[in-house]
Amino acid sequence: MAEEYARLQQEVMFLRHENATLRRVVQRLVRNESQLRERIVWLMNSHRYRIGSMVADATLPVRRFLNVGTRHASSANRLAGWFRRWLAATAARSRVEPAAGGTRLSSFVLPPLPAWDADTAPVAGVLRPETLTTLRYTLPVLALTPDGGVERLIAAQPRFVLVEEAFLQEDEAWHGALQALVASGSGPLQAVLTACRQAGIATLLWVSEPADGPEAGGLVVAGRAFSHVLVAEPTLLPGWQGCQGPDRVHLLLPAIQPQLHNPLRWPGLPQWDVGHEQRGPMADPAVFTSCLQPLPAALPERLTALRGCRVVWLAAARPDTAQTALEALGCGTPVVVGPAADPDPAGLLVSTLREGLASAAPPADVPDASADPFPLDYGSTLVGCRRQIQRLLDDGLLRERIAHRGWRLVHRQHTWKQRLAGLHATLGLAWEEAAAGRISIIACTHRPQNLETLLRQVAVQCWSDRELILVLHGDSFDLPAVRQQVAVHLPGLPTQILHRPRSETLGDCLNAGIRQSRGDFWAKMDDDDLYGPHYLADALLTLQISQADVVGKHSFFAYVQSTDTLYLRHPGHTHQEDRFVAGGTLLARRTAWERVKFVSRTGGGDTVWLRHCAEAGMKIVSGDCYNYILIRHADSRQHTWTISPQDFLASCDYVASGLDLSQAMV
Repeated sequence: MAEEYARLQQEVMFLRHENATLRRVVQRLVRNESQLRERIVWLMNSHRYRIGSMVADATLPVRRFLNVGTRHASSANRLAGWFRRWLAATAARSRVEPAAGGTRLSSFVLPPLPAWDADTAPVAGVLRPETLTTLRYTLPVLALTPDGGVERLIAAQPRFVLVEEAFLQEDEAWHGALQALVASGSGPLQAVLTACRQAGIATLLWVSEPADGPEAGGLVVAGRAFSHVLVAEPTLLPGWQGCQGPDRVHLLLPAIQPQLHNPLRWPGLPQWDVGHEQRGPMADPAVFTSCLQPLPAALPERLTALRGCRVVWLAAARPDTAQTALEALGCGTPVVVGPAADPDPAGLLVSTLREGLASAAPPADVPDASADPFPLDYGSTLVGCRRQIQRLLDDGLLRERIAHRGWRLVHRQHTWKQRLAGLHATLGLAWEEAAAGRISIIACTHRPQNLETLLRQVAVQCWSDRELILVLHGDSFDLPAVRQQVAVHLPGLPTQILHRPRSETLGDCLNAGIRQSRGDFWAKMDDDDLYGPHYLADALLTLQISQADVVGKHSFFAYVQSTDTLYLRHPGHTHQEDRFVAGGTLLARRTAWERVKFVSRTGGGDTVWLRHCAEAGMKIVSGDCYNYILIRHADSRQHTWTISPQDFLASCDYVASGLDLSQAMV
């Protein structure tokens, strides 16, 4: 008996070792497949891509010759997909241009500007074209010119005039006007300041240079002619307040425009490993496996490159490091700053960003993710920068996870709307900002045993303005006990409890719940899936950024109980317009439901509703893949969605063994 027990122990240890080895191999294949999937987009504009596509299509029968069981179906699909992508990339590799010349960009198309009301007071400015464009998505902006600026100014009666020091230095005409103002108190800039003073309009000089800098003498003199001086970096405040007075100097940090700086992608978007500013000390591009792409200066091409790069690498000593870092994080791209020995090489804004990312700690019921690097991190040496960048390039799941944290922080705290709201308060001007809106959570359940889990998912949501419409489907609920559970788990949350007979379908229950809701938006939450604390807030942020009618998740995490494994289902479908999202992740405007109701059916009603929405011309966007885990039970009879295990795993990528919440709850 003892010998048999020892033999069995040895077999168990051997199997565990083999299992760990297979997992490492699968993870390596997943990383390679993810990188190849992203790089294949380079081929989309190639004339040779058709040849590569024909060769790749010839390999489709590979799957049929792989004699594997259900457990290994997803691995076989990944191997076959990897082989097809390798052949296509090999056939069209000569199309990719060298890094020195830069790769031709499929440029970002600027969305149309908002239609402002005629009574909306504008802001006048002497601004760089990039700043002017980004501001015009938040409020109307009148661009002043050296010739005829005063007449347009008087006619518009703006709230204030914002003059960007960097544009005064770059533009030849306005630079001459600045010199004339400093030398003799004359010229077109002086005329604008005089007209504003007579009309009671505040004038603001926005500077990014220190008051004691080598070229700041003229700016200090010019600053005295303005109502206020705004500095773009907290470290500049003491110097400028010392020469202009503490009451006249305020802080206006760089910011992003969500309509432009967002991670929404499109077919044909080029992909690179590392993007960097063309100026500043950069390492040898040969360090990386593909080209190191300079970030263009022109806005459409720059927005394209920020989305296409996996990592942005910035020099530490550049004055616009903070602005570029914000733009990259807003586009969902992690940033590495360095090499730098100084612990604060890029100013206090970068340090503030790091502190904000560090303080966004996971909730107590989510495993600590502090081992992840920051979405914005420093490299003290060139070797350190390379190591950080290579780690992000090698691990796609890690890169996307930390990039999502940076995206969330920047879009919640560092947008132009927030900057302008603070500036209006400083100047004593009124700033009207509409409320974000209430989210009505529609939760239909016919399983009393799942009610407590459902209420816990609703309770952890960090979005405060929400209500719950709980639809009890069937006669198996004890209504007083349900009310007691709601009072315990959701104290103070507006809740309506509806009861629908078992004869009605799930579509009927959803229609009844949305009809009773009072929110501007509604979100469907399933009773047997898991939702992270930022689920609702991130979904609403995606809807507002994309200006979509319906958002959800086409790529999402799925936990399969029968194998105790966490997968990523439908990878590569994040942050893009789509025609399908998972039913348990729907968040939509109420107007979308008013136009298209759910059909009276239990299975597949979500898919039918999405199809009808697309046919009605509504915009459907697939957001991020985080803060939602679909639970696939071992007993398939617990699901209304019937699918074989082989078909389910065919579109899944392995993530981790067990229910690893740190991978999905970000």
